[in-house]
Amino acid sequence: MTFLNSPIFTTLLGFASYMLGLAILVQIIQEVYKYIRSSKSKAYSKALTDFLGPWAVQLQRGNFGLKARGPFQWKRLRPKGILLPLDKKQLINGLEKTSPYWVNKTNTLLKQEAKYQSDTAKAPSPAWLELLQELGKVEKGASGYWNAFEIVGWLKGKDHVWEKQDKSNVIGPVAPPKIIKASDLLASFQEKFLPHIQEAADNFAQYQKNFEFTYKRRNLRQTFIIALTLSLFFQLNVGRLYQKAASMSPKEALALAEGYVQLYEHMDKEKVSSFEEMEKKIEEIKLQLLKDFGTQIKQDSIQDILVRWEYVKSMDPIPIIALLRYLFECLVTALLICFGAPLWNDIVTYFFRLQKGKTKRRVIPEEGNYA
Repeated sequence: MTFLNSPIFTTLLGFASYMLGLAILVQIIQEVYKYIRSSKSKAYSKALTDFLGPWAVQLQRGNFGLKARGPFQWKRLRPKGILLPLDKKQLINGLEKTSPYWVNKTNTLLKQEAKYQSDTAKAPSPAWLELLQELGKVEKGASGYWNAFEIVGWLKGKDHVWEKQDKSNVIGPVAPPKIIKASDLLASFQEKFLPHIQEAADNFAQYQKNFEFTYKRRNLRQTFIIALTLSLFFQLNVGRLYQKAASMSPKEALALAEGYVQLYEHMDKEKVSSFEEMEKKIEEIKLQLLKDFGTQIKQDSIQDILVRWEYVKSMDPIPIIALLRYLFECLVTALLICFGAPLWNDIVTYFFRLQKGKTKRRVIPEEGNYA
């Protein structure tokens, strides 16, 4: 008897097929959960807060055209919504908009001025002169007064003339020099008033890595919890899965493997994009598993709970050891499922091709016959 026809190979093929089916089921349930809970948005917001601190909170609370509707948000109400991952330019623009009014306005005008000058010193534009007039007219007690006051003080150090009005309620007239270089002013202004934005720009690549790590860790935790819940509720402990696989004939194992591989390939090609499709896939796999194990599970059924407990007690004469063994085997099942459907699909496909004789064999040339 060759290995491919042995009970060991059949058992391994059947066991791997069961793991593939469970991994697909967990994957679909997780996709539904992530959609309902906006899981990616939450992971992004958490990573953004860890990266930028209070500035990230401002970005998430505000409404700057960056947010999308939640999964059950039919109307876009300010400032509600979810924040999806942003690229570098979107993040920088969003952070600039969270800055105080006069800071944001001065930064915007300096950008326009730098673009207008093309990195050469020129006479200030009418727009810049108008901004200086507005700054000089800001009154004490008005919203943003201290920001405007600090900006004017900074401009004074950049060769602008400030006629400070000690006895007046306004900041006072501000006049520019005959020639300014806006690009230098912009760099100095952002360094003083928007240092967190420059830091975000310089470390954006690291932030992306932080987000990817946070999201993967969140996904793995969700996968483990869903897999463990299914294992406990449906009695899918690793021992029972192995016993069921060991009782299969080679023909049954091949049919099971082929069914799950086709289902996985169909899912991989046809992306699940609606609740109806997700529910259909979940129902297909659930019915297959119930058929495979011959179990009819009715939710919230006391008799069902008793049946499960009887099964657990049958694992060992001592109830506490039986329970611990059952929990441990369910934990192992959950851990194996966490390896993911792609890995189990590769394993099942390889076994399936071996059994079908489709594995490519390396041809060893006979002695004296050279290519």
